[in-house]
Amino acid sequence: MNNAIREGHELITKSGLQYAVCGGFAIEMFLNRTIRKHTDYDITIFEEDRKDILNFMLGQGWKIFDHVWDTAGTDYLVAIYSANDERALTVDCVWALKPGGTFVTVEPKDAENNIFGWKLTSNEVKECDFIEICFDKKDEHNFICNKERNIVRPLNKAILYNDGIPYLAPEIILYHKSAPVYMTWPKTIFDFYHTAHVLDDESKDWLINTLKAAYPEGHEWISRI
Repeated sequence: MNNAIREGHELITKSGLQYAVCGGFAIEMFLNRTIRKHTDYDITIFEEDRKDILNFMLGQGWKIFDHVWDTAGTDYLVAIYSANDERALTVDCVWALKPGGTFVTVEPKDAENNIFGWKLTSNEVKECDFIEICFDKKDEHNFICNKERNIVRPLNKAILYNDGIPYLAPEIILYHKSAPVYMTWPKTIFDFYHTAHVLDDESKDWLINTLKAAYPEGHEWISRI
């Protein structure tokens, strides 16, 4: 297991908040083996704990940014200095950078508007000095993937464990990766082909039905699962 996962677990458990590893590392925690290099370490925190995790990370001296990007080439960071900032309360995810960390370097781009440029100094995460914190929702019994389309997963199936460390179930990771913006990314294709065929029947059925609900016009993964 990558050292960033263990370091991240040790840090986030200090907050007392429920969380789960997501993204490519969650795929590897499910497979219980390393399949590729990673350029980010992602976790999910529930929406109700948004302010608490931001206050915790800021209290630990980490810097928080909103990563603004799109397929047209927009790509910069906006600094978030308080959990009460309007941007902090509305973004889907934030970047948290450890003080003294070197994996992501940041430099001012438009100081008046707190806009920064950034670059990676390595093509592989080896320690926890950069965390992408995603915000998801739940109800009493379910992890909510898409409220509008009523796509949910029971919490006891949504969050799994490897050596006591929580991670988001692979079928949910693949659902998120199925969005058109991610479908051309090599790592998305790689994760799908290493994972979809080893899901159990119930997880495969959930993913197929979820893709049908999310993409009524069809999705190329449905026939490949």
